[in-house]
Amino acid sequence: MKRQGVRIAIIVEGETETAFATCLRGFLKTKAPDKMPKLVFRPQGGHVPTNEKLRRIVRDLLDRENCDAVIALTDVYKAPYDSEREDLFKDAAEAKRKMREWVGDEARFFPHTAQHE
Repeated sequence: MKRQGVRIAIIVEGETETAFATCLRGFLKTKAPDKMPKLVFRPQGGHVPTNEKLRRIVRDLLDRENCDAVIALTDVYKAPYDSEREDLFKDAAEAKRKMREWVGDEARFFPHTAQHE
């Protein structure tokens, strides 16, 4: 049976970020009311995974869960910055660059950030 419509997975840090789902769905209904994508939120228990774990999650969502795209949303806190912790980034550009490196060459993966000053 062929699946209908676009399916987008959104990796978020925790359950709190799933509240974003209601706002996002409302926004998308105003832009594409007849072509609403199926949004699949995947909270990660506090932080978006790093390195190989993020790559595995993205691959699983694309291959096993048949998603058309995967978005990863992570927070970036400016201070305190501790380069020893892999879940902290010095800025949004670094966070997106690292997530892209960890996942690899995958055109259906879109890293995004929220920068907190």
